[in-house]
Amino acid sequence: MFLGFDGTLYDYFNGYEDLKNKKVRFVGHAKKRIQEDYLRILRYFRFYGRIVDKPGDHDPETLEAIAENAKGLGGISGERIWVELKKILVGNHVSHLVHLIYDLGVAPYIGLPANASLEEFDKVSRNVEGFSPKPMTLLASLFKVQDDVTKLDLRLKISKEEKNLGLFLVKYRNDLTKATDSSDPLKPYQDFIIDVSTYQSWSVQSVLIVKLTFCFFNIFLLISKRKGEGESDRNIHKERENHPSAASRTHNTYWRSSPQPGIAPLTEIKPGTLWSPGRCSTH
Repeated sequence: MFLGFDGTLYDYFNGYEDLKNKKVRFVGHAKKRIQEDYLRILRYFRFYGRIVDKPGDHDPETLEAIAENAKGLGGISGERIWVELKKILVGNHVSHLVHLIYDLGVAPYIGLPANASLEEFDKVSRNVEGFSPKPMTLLASLFKVQDDVTKLDLRLKISKEEKNLGLFLVKYRNDLTKATDSSDPLKPYQDFIIDVSTYQSWSVQSVLIVKLTFCFFNIFLLISKRKGEGESDRNIHKERENHPSAASRTHNTYWRSSPQPGIAPLTEIKPGTLWSPGRCSTH
C-alpha cells in the first residue's frame, strides 16, 4: 500500500480490507512469496501475533505453502531466525503459534527439539500472561534436557547470556517447583538471593524472574527490563553487605532491591502478597 501526499491510499492487493478484518496474508501467491525469502514463514507468525485478535483463523493456502516450504528455513542463517523467533515469543498467541510451528514441520529447521514439552510450554505461557518475559524464559519450557539448549545455540547462535539462562532453567527448575508442596514456597527463592554470589556467572535479575515463572503459588514477581544487567547484580551484593543479618531473618519474607523508578525498593513481600511495579497489596 502507498499513501499519496494528498492522503490518497493506493491499495493494489486489498491490504486495507485485510487490516480492517485483522487478516494476515501474503501478497499474491503465498508459495512464491515464501520462496523469495524463506524467513517470511516466521514473519507470517510474527505478524499474526501482532494483528489477529483471536488465534485460529488462518488461510488454508497459506498454511499449505508454509508446510511445503518449511525445509527452506534450513538455508537461512541462525541469527536471522533468532531475531524473528524472539519477536514471536514475546508477542500475542504464542502458545497457538508454537503449536503451529510444530504442526507444520517448521520446528526442526529452526533449532527446536523434536521431543518438545508442549504442555509445559502452554502452562508457562499462561503463567506469564500480562508480563514481559524474556524469550528464553518461555523457550526453555520446551526443553527437556540441557542438550536441547546446546543444539539451539549451535543452530541459532544465541548470546552467551541467553544460553546460560536456558541451561540454568533446564537444570534447576524441577527442584524449585517442588517448593510448591511445602508450607513455605518462598524459601528456595530467599536462599537463592542470600547465596547469590554462588551464581555470579549468570544475571541475577534474569534468573529470579524466570525461576518464578515456573512456580504455581499465587505470588508473582515482575522485574522490568533495565539497562545493564550487571547493575542488578551489584545492587543485590550491596544489600547483602548492608544487611548481613538477612540470612537469619524469618523465612516469611522475600528480599529484592532496585533503584529504578516505579519499582519498589528493597521490599519485604510476605506469602499471599501480589506484587507489581509500584504497589504491594495483600490478598
